[in-house]
Amino acid sequence: MTSPPPLSSSSGYCSTSSPFYPIMLPQSLPLPLLPILRNLHPWSGYSDSYSTVFFFQLSTAHFVVVTVVVPTVVMAAAAAVVVDMGVLEGSVEWKAEMGLRDLGLVERDCEEGRRGWVWDKGLVAGERIWGEQGQAALEKASICLLNCGPTGSETLKNLVLGGIGSITVIDGSKVEVGDLGNNFMVDESSVGESKAKTVCTFLQELNDAVKAKFIEEYPKALIETNPSFFSQFTLVVATQLVEDSMVKLERICREANVMLIFARSYGLTGFIRICVKEHTVIESKPDHFLDDLRLNNPWPELRSFAETIDLNVPDPVVHKHTPYVVILVKMAAEWAQTHGGRLPSTREEKKEFKELIRARMRAFDEDNYKEGMDASFKVFAARGISNKKSFYFLALQDFIDREGEAPLEGSIPDMTSSTELYVTLQKIYQAKAEADFFAIEQNVGNILKKIGRDPDSISKAVIKSFCKNARKLTVCRYRPLEDEFNSPVLPELQKYLTDEDYRHVMRCCMTLEIDYN
Repeated sequence: MTSPPPLSSSSGYCSTSSPFYPIMLPQSLPLPLLPILRNLHPWSGYSDSYSTVFFFQLSTAHFVVVTVVVPTVVMAAAAAVVVDMGVLEGSVEWKAEMGLRDLGLVERDCEEGRRGWVWDKGLVAGERIWGEQGQAALEKASICLLNCGPTGSETLKNLVLGGIGSITVIDGSKVEVGDLGNNFMVDESSVGESKAKTVCTFLQELNDAVKAKFIEEYPKALIETNPSFFSQFTLVVATQLVEDSMVKLERICREANVMLIFARSYGLTGFIRICVKEHTVIESKPDHFLDDLRLNNPWPELRSFAETIDLNVPDPVVHKHTPYVVILVKMAAEWAQTHGGRLPSTREEKKEFKELIRARMRAFDEDNYKEGMDASFKVFAARGISNKKSFYFLALQDFIDREGEAPLEGSIPDMTSSTELYVTLQKIYQAKAEADFFAIEQNVGNILKKIGRDPDSISKAVIKSFCKNARKLTVCRYRPLEDEFNSPVLPELQKYLTDEDYRHVMRCCMTLEIDYN
């Protein structure tokens, strides 16, 4: 594949009829790009009030074109893959506004009495991004940067401020006068000096708790002469590489099971490509997730507790403070008894089930029954047990085969209830979750013994997190970069990008589309 054509200086374009809204394209982006991809290949995107991101899919390729400063997004992607956040194939899960200095960084004493910028989880703005285990993974990570231009330097800056474990900067070039205008990690006194050494020194000043070293060598030469060098890292961030080096490096990292991120920027636009054979996400944090209440399959303790409560109790105070979990468990059992052991399945049956709950209300202000009607779908909704084989190593398969369910999460949502009933219900769920955890932990230990590993090599914290997120597990698999560069669609795309007649037609089409809308 030949090098991409130079970016044009055509005017920007905003479409409100695109598959997602809005799309803000910078002036430097080629105009034919969107309609080509839109007509030839599936694509989608993500947008929020802080940034606008879009990506397109070419066969198996996943490129990201970003209309904000690319390094910030690279940092977010790097942090996400290191801490097992949900960076999924075919979607954009990172936010470009994750400038870490705005998210709770403070200067404090580090090891050996030194001062440095460290991540303070108590000062995170809004919500904790990656949690305690994620921060621990970040602090243990070893990052290698290839080429420390503005894209690479800014990426490492954000990771260093976030408390990354160690960094290695690789660049064989010298600092030039032109670097002073686009790289904050160099200054006038460093002109003519090693760029890798200069950037490494500046980054060390930001957080001297981070172990930092540099190698004065061109990445292309290192890839050719010492491929085993990269196996020592958690993640390699390669910026501004040519395609031949990208393919070779991706092959090296894939064989060594090292995560790799490619990034190339053109001013405020660029692309990012995540390269990894398999990326497992335990805490995937889905946008929409069904509470794990087991309303349609209660375990004995929950069923016994529900049976002790009379829904026909004459006391109106007790009646209006019965938790909706109990209401739904009992109503589901009654339905099953009169319908051959099955739960509502058709639209009419689901509506009828909801009306049965409504009929139990005695007063309009019984919020617990309103909550029960709103949550009635949880009785017959699919529970969505993950079937990702990679996680069965943690004994999930044995547990599901025996119990028929994934481990219970153990938490319950807020609901209208008396304090006594709510606390009792909460203890029942927590006890079940703890029992499931012990069962999984025992199975994990047995499996580790069978394969000759230390039974304690997987910590209790990891197993507990696994059990809590058992129904949210995600495995991302990415195809080799070499396959993407050999995609049969690339010549066609290249033809459209370089065809001036087609570019003129597309400009006219987009103008008509804007006028039409």
